Amino acid sequence: MIAILGIAASSRIVLASDDTDTPSKWPPDAAANEARENLRTRKDALDALALKVVTSPYVMVSQQKAGSVSARRADSEENDVESPIDTDVWSELLTAAGFKFALRNEDEVHFSNIIEDTLLMDGVLYSYLYIWSEEYGTFECLPDYAEFRCGQCGERHGNNWTIEFGWMPADIAEWSEEESDECIGEFVSARDRLSVAP
Repeated sequence: MIAILGIAASSRIVLASDDTDTPSKWPPDAAANEARENLRTRKDALDALALKVVTSPYVMVSQQKAGSVSARRADSEENDVESPIDTDVWSELLTAAGFKFALRNEDEVHFSNIIEDTLLMDGVLYSYLYIWSEEYGTFECLPDYAEFRCGQCGERHGNNWTIEFGWMPADIAEWSEEESDECIGEFVSARDRLSVAP
């Protein structure tokens, strides 16, 4: 699974219709609408930030508090960060986009607020991140995924944007590593059967 399951996870229980046990949508709107609305209303700001990231020398930019920005170059150690010369510009872009972290992998940019992007419902944690990339491939979300305790799937929005949703039980931190691996493994095996790989 990609980073979202390592950051947090997302999922929720949805009421099924009278004649089926499978929700008509996954993730349910209650868990996903905020992510979709944020992308819709902040798209211009997110586009501007994404372009700034991919044309910069940095692979990570983060804002710990208003006006304070740290960045890491591709050839730096993980903990070797610096303050960009144009800190004010970065701060304004991050604030307008509504995100604290931007991570670049070649021409792909991931945006996440980590904890702030997590939603707890019915004992399940849902989370999301945005990915800016024309080439990014995702496994499309399917209603059948609702039966799995852990998982991840995505929605494409236009040519450049994907929202990756994740979900897992709220008490997963109390599980053993073997139990966590089994939960994620069950989903990956089922996803490969149910989905068409990107």
